Amino acid sequence: MPRLAPTPLHLSELEREQLQHLVNRHSTSQQIVLRAKIILQADAGQNHREIGRALNISRDMARLWRNRHWYRLARSYKRCNTRGSTNQANLE
Repeated sequence: MPRLAPTPLHLSELEREQLQHLVNRHSTSQQIVLRAKIILQADAGQNHREIGRALNISRDMARLWRNRHWYRLARSYKRCNTRGSTNQANLE
């Protein structure tokens, strides 16, 4: 059975900064920090296994949050394009 590479994530600079801000804030819950780190590492080109090892989580958890974020990104961009808006979607 062929191995499938994870869907590449391409965050904008603004999205990357927002996620990094969440990670750096002391008041952010650890669950949110972990999810933000998963997305940031996915954006850096790491696969599920590498993310899991780096963050001490399962590959399935890395896959779950990467895919949820990817789905939300795709849906937000589609919504913006159908409205004819040039503004960026709020992804929080």
